[in-house]
Amino acid sequence: VASTPRQKVELYNRVGAMVEEEFVDHARAAEAFEAALKLDPGSDEALRGLGRVYRVLSRWEDLAALLERNASLVEDGAKRTELLLSAAKILLDPIGSLDRAQRCYERVLEHDKDHAGALEGLAKVSAQKGDVRAATEAYDRLAAGAKDGVTRDEVIHSVRDFCNERLKGVLEERFARDAITACMAARREVPVDVVERAEALGVFWQTPAAEDLAVAFKRVFKISRDVPEGELTDEDRA
Repeated sequence: VASTPRQKVELYNRVGAMVEEEFVDHARAAEAFEAALKLDPGSDEALRGLGRVYRVLSRWEDLAALLERNASLVEDGAKRTELLLSAAKILLDPIGSLDRAQRCYERVLEHDKDHAGALEGLAKVSAQKGDVRAATEAYDRLAAGAKDGVTRDEVIHSVRDFCNERLKGVLEERFARDAITACMAARREVPVDVVERAEALGVFWQTPAAEDLAVAFKRVFKISRDVPEGELTDEDRA
C-alpha cells in the first residue's frame, strides 16, 4: 500500500497509464492522472498522460487551464516556461483565446525578457489582434536578442514583411499610421514599397501626425532610393 505522497503519485500514474493503454478508458485514465497532479503539480508523467487523454477527449479548455494552473505552482523556471508556452499554443488553436495566450507569453517574459519563443508568440498574437505597434516591438526585441547577424536579418525582414502585409489590408488611418511609425522605429529603415503603399493609401497623410512625419518619410524614401551621397543633406544623414 502506498504510504508516502511520492508513492501515491507513482501509483496513480501507473493506474492511469494502464487504464489508458490496456483498457482504452480515457475518462478513467484522466481521473488517475488528475489525482497524481493534485499531489505533485510538477509530475512530468502525469502531465504528459493527462495531456494525451485530454487531447483524445477534445477537452481543450481543461488542458489549457491545467497548464496555466500548474505553471503557477511549479518552482522550476524552465518547467514553468514549458507549461506556459504549451498553454499558449492550445489557447491560440483550437480554443482561439488571444487574450489568454498573450498573457501566457507575457508571463514567460516576466521571468525571461528575451525568450525568443515568447517574443515570437507575442508578436503573432498582437498581429492577430491588429496591434501593429506591439507586434513590431516584439519582433524588434527578438531581433535585438538574436545571436548572429543572419538570424537578426531574418527577424528584421519579418518586421518589414509584417508591416507590408498589414498595410495591404488597412482600412482605418490609425492602422496605417501605426504600421509606418512602428516600422521606422524598429530599424529606421522603411522599404520603398512600404512608403509607396502608404502614399497610395492616402488616408495616412490626412492624420494629425502626417505633417510632422512627412519630412522623415521623404528622407527615408530618398535614402532607400540610393540617392547619390552628394545630394543628401545633413538632415538626411541624421
